[in-house]
Amino acid sequence: MATAHQRKTDGYAMLLLLALLAVGIQILLLSLIDIGERTNERRTTAANSTAEARQALIGWSATHGDLAADIDPRPGNLPCPARDSDGNDDGNCSTAGGTSTGTLPWHSLAMVETRDANSVKLVYTIMDSFRRANLKRAATNSDTDGTAMIISADSYPLAVRSRDLMSIVELRVLGEAKRALAAYAGSHAGLYPNAAAPADAICLENVSNIHAHTLCPARAGLCGGRLPEDALAPYAARWFTDNAWGRVTSYAVTAAKVAVADAGCPTSITVAGRQYDYVLVAPGPPLTGQRRPSSTAADYLDDAISQSIWNPGSALDLAMPGAGSDDHVRGGP
Repeated sequence: MATAHQRKTDGYAMLLLLALLAVGIQILLLSLIDIGERTNERRTTAANSTAEARQALIGWSATHGDLAADIDPRPGNLPCPARDSDGNDDGNCSTAGGTSTGTLPWHSLAMVETRDANSVKLVYTIMDSFRRANLKRAATNSDTDGTAMIISADSYPLAVRSRDLMSIVELRVLGEAKRALAAYAGSHAGLYPNAAAPADAICLENVSNIHAHTLCPARAGLCGGRLPEDALAPYAARWFTDNAWGRVTSYAVTAAKVAVADAGCPTSITVAGRQYDYVLVAPGPPLTGQRRPSSTAADYLDDAISQSIWNPGSALDLAMPGAGSDDHVRGGP
């Protein structure tokens, strides 16, 4: 039988063991909290780095064609990854597997070099559909869908969709369309071209070679449909017609301001209560269920009201796109 002294000693040992166990649990909890804090800090650093890179890449793409020297420059292009420490777009993305991976071309993007929390360079992958024109001859426009690029910092990837890129590029495109329409009107007694027919076979062709395709043509007497590429070709930037932006942009013009009017032309065009001579709608990349090219307005325009631009009637009254729509509407001049 244990003596009183033995029992007392065993009690002290048990208390010591419990104390050591409590200290061990506390150390483990503090360690887990520290690991969690460091993980959150790394994740935040990675998110900030990839967001900064995303903004720079989209900005570079949206201004491409005017501010960047390249063969056949166009908005919607993305730079190739850098291959060495100078941070420059190497200009020769491999097409093997449909992607090309390297590091972020920070110098070409006019950025300060960005690294992750471990001082590792950002990994950058470009998809084939968004390569420069001398590497990918197919048109780049609103119909170019899918993932555009992936930026990764500290093993935290950020996928950038075509929708994110084209939502900015289309603003540039609409600005170029308005500039070209103004130049056309300046040479045609203040009148604007007729629309192209939505079901025209030429306008429904995919452009696989930007240097060898027929331009989507205006049709006399038509006042609502697609933006005519042939009429604007002498006035628009080459990238605009090369990449078939007219056939993906919807257009309507009033009877008083169109080159050749007929009885089906609208006498007025209103956008959000304001009168215009013409209206343009850029559609954004296809939403779920939309199929392009198509002769159906709903495959391009998300709202039923916007879809009426292809068949404007005697008076066209448009509202601004609703929630869930990625259409861009611009009235002119």
